[in-house]
Amino acid sequence: MNGNYRQLKPSELKELSSFVSPATNLIRWILFLILFLPGAFLLFKLNVSIASGVASYAWLVVTAFFGLWLLKKFNRWSGGSEFRSAVKKDIAGSQAFEEQHFMNRCVMFEEVEDEGRSYLVENSAGIVFFFSGQELPKNFPKFEVTVVKAPYSNHLFKIYAKGDVVETKIATASVWDQLPKAITGETYVKTSFRFDDILQQIT
Repeated sequence: MNGNYRQLKPSELKELSSFVSPATNLIRWILFLILFLPGAFLLFKLNVSIASGVASYAWLVVTAFFGLWLLKKFNRWSGGSEFRSAVKKDIAGSQAFEEQHFMNRCVMFEEVEDEGRSYLVENSAGIVFFFSGQELPKNFPKFEVTVVKAPYSNHLFKIYAKGDVVETKIATASVWDQLPKAITGETYVKTSFRFDDILQQIT
């Protein structure tokens, strides 16, 4: 695995800036309120019903806990404050990282839940990477794969593939179900798998 830094392209800088722009923050809070206010109203109505028509302030406590829980979930859905802080570092540094891999072997999973095809690919160093999603190039997998991402936030910009076609085996849905859920739903992630172990599961 090789890699090098380069200057952010204007399109990449614009993409990063969209995560932390005032307009994005405003939309984020509007969406939060759209989810929170109906929930708070339902909790109030439930409290009134339980209290035989006499409202108490207990619903305020429950609503506060509901708001904190929802905010925590909402932060996770929107990347969270740590991700946005990392994005700001990427913008300040104004660099992208191009990570190059030379691939040896590949296992392909047919499209799962409309996410596009997914792959476990072993590079020349014996490290297995998980690639998935509709963002993958149509000619994937090829011998040389370049992953372009932001160095601090790890936000993925682009994946390129070129060279000879990598030998690929097809895996069944039962093998997919055995994958750790931590890696599913990601476009690109390094795993701790051994490729030979994967092959034993599909043979």
